[in-house]
Amino acid sequence: MAELTENLLRLKTAPGIGNAILWRLLREFGGADGIFGAPACRLARVRGMTPEKAESLLAAAAHDPRPEFAKARQAGIEIIPYDDPAYPKPLLHSFDPPVVLYVRGRLTPDDQVAVGIVGTRRASSHGRDKAFEFAAALARGGYTVVSGLALGIDTFAHLGALDAGGRTIGVLGCGFDHMYPEQNRDLALEMGRSGAVISEFPMATRPARDTFPVRNRIIAGLSLGLLVVEAPLRSGSLITARLANEIGRTVFVLPGRAGDPESEGCNRLIRDGAVMTTCPDDVFNELNPALPPPAPAERGKSRASRAGREATALPAAKAGSAGLFGDAERGKSAGNPPPAPPKLTEEEAGLWAALSDQWRSVDEISLASGTPAGKAAALLGMLRLRRLVEQGPGQMYRRK
Repeated sequence: MAELTENLLRLKTAPGIGNAILWRLLREFGGADGIFGAPACRLARVRGMTPEKAESLLAAAAHDPRPEFAKARQAGIEIIPYDDPAYPKPLLHSFDPPVVLYVRGRLTPDDQVAVGIVGTRRASSHGRDKAFEFAAALARGGYTVVSGLALGIDTFAHLGALDAGGRTIGVLGCGFDHMYPEQNRDLALEMGRSGAVISEFPMATRPARDTFPVRNRIIAGLSLGLLVVEAPLRSGSLITARLANEIGRTVFVLPGRAGDPESEGCNRLIRDGAVMTTCPDDVFNELNPALPPPAPAERGKSRASRAGREATALPAAKAGSAGLFGDAERGKSAGNPPPAPPKLTEEEAGLWAALSDQWRSVDEISLASGTPAGKAAALLGMLRLRRLVEQGPGQMYRRK
């Protein structure tokens, strides 16, 4: 255990000492050792401190950080201090960066080229489609997609990046002991294998009303630009957009329908000077106008596009038949489908009915269910994470 990390964890146990105060103390006293070596009267003179906070801070020197390290290690989580080479540089140079990061997965230099995507938890079908579409395009272009692992827009942004074979980072508003929302636990595990999930909070920190706005500054700090897809006027996404603007990040906004309460925040942002965008190229051109968007060979090929190419090799349905997934063909290939699992949405149930025990591509499932291909890929990803469907090579799916 690095001594700095140990001391930072000790400092974080002191009640009433937030991250901003910690940074003031670290700058004033030249590091954690200097803080613990200073008298309480000297600590109390730092802005935001009080004599009581100073005493609790010095008492934190006796805290043993080893149980926290052991718990993190057992969960496959690394604790990275601000001076570690792996600590993301854009975040470090933003406003009020966390003094330590808890990381499941791996942060890489590629993550310095990142775009955040945020929006409402009550996302419309259109909003979910757009979050998936933009995230997949950005990931194919070499950008890491950053979001907050919440339901709605965040979920579909992460799924779009994963579907494109790219990297995505989720920022938690709690500690790793209390994954929130629970529905995204499997998604978080998948992200940890091909990207990262991070938190600034100690392992046992529960999700609370005030922890989520706090984490929004991390989403903004990690990103070169921030895309808001759908957001009402009272939304954490608008907090993230404000923070991104304050640290000089470009804020992109997908316009919404006039009068739609779930898009009033987006339209307000556009009115206030955010960059209106209607396609991923708008983001590429704004962030890097002098150069074509980066397109690493492997990340330039999405799983969805590979599935589409493979689908063209399948035999076409005979003329005059009900089609590859018409009633007659479905009954012939799958028989009577098993009952749909409980707690499926109407869209998920439609996809379930279009699946069988035979491998089928996203394009085929989309055609059979009447669900747009992008949305079908995202929903199938969710069903796979819930272990209801199985994914094969080339993004082929079947029921488990």
